Amino acid sequence: ELRDEDAPAALAIGINLVRVGKPAEAITWLERAERQDPSSASAIVHRIDALTDLGQIEQAELAFY
Repeated sequence: ELRDEDAPAALAIGINLVRVGKPAEAITWLERAERQDPSSASAIVHRIDALTDLGQIEQAELAFY
């Protein structure tokens, strides 16, 4: 069980979910990592990747900016 403040673990889970083709599940973990560490560029980049995989281009663009 992960603690709420465990941003690195949430980020790792999110990245792995994107890699295995489960972007919808990944977004939840990546958002959690981003909430815990707002300066995490990795969480943002991988969330953009997940949104793009889901075809949510406008959301990905908003996340980019």
